[in-house]
Amino acid sequence: MIRKWLKKVPTILTKSGWMLVLMTFLTGTAAYQSSNNVLLLALSFFMSAVIINGLVSWQNFIKLAWKPFDHSKFRAKEEGSLRATIINNKKMVQALGLQVVFSVKRKGHTEPDHLPSDIFGVPRLGEKLITVEWTPARRGLYEIQLERIDSLYPFGFIGKSYFIREEKKVVVWPELLNQSQLPEASRSLGDQLHQTQNRRFISSFDQHDLREYRPGDSIRHIHWKKTAQQRNPVVRQPIPGQQPGMKIVFDFQSAHFSNLTELDRFCSEIATWVNHHFTHDRGFMIALHNGEPVQLLTESDFETAMDQLAVIETQFDALSANWIDHGFRVVKPDWNLSTATLLDLTT
Repeated sequence: MIRKWLKKVPTILTKSGWMLVLMTFLTGTAAYQSSNNVLLLALSFFMSAVIINGLVSWQNFIKLAWKPFDHSKFRAKEEGSLRATIINNKKMVQALGLQVVFSVKRKGHTEPDHLPSDIFGVPRLGEKLITVEWTPARRGLYEIQLERIDSLYPFGFIGKSYFIREEKKVVVWPELLNQSQLPEASRSLGDQLHQTQNRRFISSFDQHDLREYRPGDSIRHIHWKKTAQQRNPVVRQPIPGQQPGMKIVFDFQSAHFSNLTELDRFCSEIATWVNHHFTHDRGFMIALHNGEPVQLLTESDFETAMDQLAVIETQFDALSANWIDHGFRVVKPDWNLSTATLLDLTT
């Protein structure tokens, strides 16, 4: 039973613990050589500190529990948060000197990064929400673990660790750029989309649902008559399944990219473009290379598109000619929408 406990809660000496052991050894050597009572008293004090630390520290993990950790949405180069709730079920004693440690590893990497929280305590019969900030360097699929809970109680001479290893796979969306950083051709495509959506909504007022206005909705979609009747803003929403106003496929053939930086940049440009126009021109459709198209009608559709952008890699196969047959506009990393780009899919 004791061996099983030691395996589950390994104990190590901290830096201050090693200092204490060194001081104890030196004091003991000096006391032995000189038979000095003061040194013998100091030795007794040091030895008592080690013994008391060991006897008291074991109870810090007793009746300690935790809830499954959660996290915010993550986007490259933006700060997000990992959250863990620690519960102390002890009736008489607080849990003190605790620290939560997360580990983060990008898919394909072997060594994880460790993210420790600040030292904290949990009151008796209470719980504590612990937040650890994390800024991912780039988009992709990550494995995040609530790795362990450390205890430095009571004096910080001995560190104990309770390993949890609760794991989740987390998608980090591409970085959002400023609108001014987008290529000029992308703004031209945005103007075309805006005009197409305008015509689409004007010509299909009989093909819509009504819902309450949400921040980010375009003012041109407001149903003024219904708004006046209800005295609350009401907007038209396209009926799911109707034809999108514009269909766009983004070309990720490996020949277009010389390094990962260029790939990530193209993903960030697409994410910025989609994020901007989704708030103004919902209903258009996008596809990434030969992947499944997504019609951007709801927040769930938007998240699906961002998830795809987070994990897509360069593709060896050329873009399928069927996209043109189905009315899709082809966008390469240079955002060139010339006739040659639209027709010649092998270059």
